[in-house]
Amino acid sequence: LDISTLLNNSKTSRRAAKLRREGKLEAPRPQNAWILYRKDTNARFRQTGEHEGKKSSLISQIIAEMWENERDEVKKMFFVLAKWAGYVHKEVNDEYRYSPR
Repeated sequence: LDISTLLNNSKTSRRAAKLRREGKLEAPRPQNAWILYRKDTNARFRQTGEHEGKKSSLISQIIAEMWENERDEVKKMFFVLAKWAGYVHKEVNDEYRYSPR
């Protein structure tokens, strides 16, 4: 994925579509390192056709195992990207405040 697509929250997710239908302007939480890794890896799987036809729960398990075995340098890169995503999130959602339900 290009960096802009990776760091910005999805406008087409089921959650985003539901909030639009309901007329709510709730900002999602900022993406963390794991979410960014999963998003990037899943996009690569789609491009290559790898794991095509498998349930997303199984793909998540595969990606979780990959994350556990990933080199520290790669994990550090995603932690830096998560920090950057936090800055992007703050720019876009200036009024956002985390409030657990």
